[in-house]
Amino acid sequence: MPGQYKLSDEPVPGYRLSEFLGRGGFGEVWKATAPGGTEAALKIISLSGKQGLKEFQALGLVKRIRHPNLVPIVAYWLKDQAGNVLDDAEADLDQLRKLVSSSTTLKGTMMLDPKMQARPVELIIAMGLGEQDLYARLEECQRDGLEGIPQKELLGYMEDAARAIDYLNSPRHNLGAGLAAVQHCDIKPFNIMIVGGAAQVCDFGLARMLGDVRKTATAAGTIAYVAPECLTKNEPSSATDQYSLAVTYVELKTGKLPYDSEIYTEVVNAIVEGKLDLSMLSEAERSVIERATAVDPAERYRSTVEMIGDLRRSVESGTIAAARPPRRRSRAWLPLGFAVFSLGALAGWYFWPPAETVDPGNGSKVVAENGKEKEPPDDTDPVPVDGTTTDVKPEDGQGTTGETTGEPDVQVELEKARFDFDLMRYDEAILLLHDLLLEGELNEEERLEAYLLRGECYFKKELYDEAASDFTQAIGLDDRNARAYSRRGAAHSRDEEWVKAIRDFTEALKIDPQEVDYINRGIAYDFNGEPDKAIKDFTDAITQNPNSADAFFSRGLSYLAKYINSDPKDESALAQANKDFDKVEQLDPKYPGLEKARADAASLMAQP
Repeated sequence: MPGQYKLSDEPVPGYRLSEFLGRGGFGEVWKATAPGGTEAALKIISLSGKQGLKEFQALGLVKRIRHPNLVPIVAYWLKDQAGNVLDDAEADLDQLRKLVSSSTTLKGTMMLDPKMQARPVELIIAMGLGEQDLYARLEECQRDGLEGIPQKELLGYMEDAARAIDYLNSPRHNLGAGLAAVQHCDIKPFNIMIVGGAAQVCDFGLARMLGDVRKTATAAGTIAYVAPECLTKNEPSSATDQYSLAVTYVELKTGKLPYDSEIYTEVVNAIVEGKLDLSMLSEAERSVIERATAVDPAERYRSTVEMIGDLRRSVESGTIAAARPPRRRSRAWLPLGFAVFSLGALAGWYFWPPAETVDPGNGSKVVAENGKEKEPPDDTDPVPVDGTTTDVKPEDGQGTTGETTGEPDVQVELEKARFDFDLMRYDEAILLLHDLLLEGELNEEERLEAYLLRGECYFKKELYDEAASDFTQAIGLDDRNARAYSRRGAAHSRDEEWVKAIRDFTEALKIDPQEVDYINRGIAYDFNGEPDKAIKDFTDAITQNPNSADAFFSRGLSYLAKYINSDPKDESALAQANKDFDKVEQLDPKYPGLEKARADAASLMAQP
């Protein structure tokens, strides 16, 4: 029965308890010898209260998830009040999950389906067993006289955890009402295990629920690591786990939490007000962690892998870096003095990829419906679970996930390729994707994703012919995929094949009109000697997004070129160029190239 196990007991056949790991308010965790002499962790949970039922509900979603950086669920069992293992745990799980969804608490007198002769009162979960959690590793390093876990070792663990987090946070899990993303909601050193030199995210918060702020759990997570939105709104965002991993990094690197006090109320205030103490970090590290722990989730990184990649680059270079620069073009200005200019002669353009050209792992809760992509909803949108409209908010660190949308090994390999792409390991990603595409075991959706991602890798390596070829393959699989047309257009632009680029951007705009494609097509029109069409495209981009500094700056350059080419001089074009540059300065005073553009416009105005 719950709470009454001892060494050498067999809670379920074949699993003998060998070491007690910890106890919480509604269960305990043991190390056990499993069949065949292997070892596993057994989590034993009482179902006599609401918390135990929530653990049970989470299991219904997490049981089939597979990822190399998530601790696997090996098996689970239900036991009745007499200590018997129930035969059909799957059926019982469905019944209990319905009770949870209806906010019913399982009490000792409650009756389940009359067909169920025994009432489940205990849940036992067998999970993969780690060597130690990261907090234990931190303590080990401190006993050796170190401040925290060595930098190189720690970054490896953080990359592993980031991969797991982004996998959970990505909209690939079938929760019964379409694909959805999920949040673990209790990322902390105790819930990241070291397994064979790598890290796996798990849930051992059950054994460490009480004590100081580092160990005190709430409905939103563990106070020391919880994101502000969980305290102020009591609901996670798509960047909640990223925030928690950033705090985890600070503690594991410095041996200290980023708070001036460990008094509960003062810690909560520091989190809500965004007043974390990061003074123990280098300036380069601080720039990354400040962004990852922004009070507004929208200001954090688009993915946790991106955050850790930025952190690694900052640490290794010792300089403040940004993994993803602002989505704008750099311009290499040419001196004025030519008789005739096009926009292409006036500025050296850099065609940049539109936002989210590959799966960014950005944690959007639901981004697909009936197999077709759509824009992610706001973070406040609920994730439909079991037919309800209420988010599953895991407690005690238990993440909620569902089945993957393909064979697990294929999804794992695709995830590895995405991870390599985010860390700019393009050759490694290309090799992985090449093997996947050759094996022929991908379904159509996975094959489309693989071609798009490999095309992005080639694009980053400036192999534009190869990139265009892969985007063409993607179009062959889905001729209504706006992303594929847009990216092929960008590749053609880099090769200065303006007519092909214009054709592709036009197709992308027919399918899904986006600001970035209007701007890119406008640039191509200018290089192709069609300035009026370019100005119209930039104007359409401004209509779609009145705060687009990119569109205003692009149009300003076009008007400047139009003035230079006009004979007699079109003074209205020069005036409009200055108006557009004024707007850019209003939107972004530090916009690259703005100062030079203004100086050139002023020089033209001064000419007789």
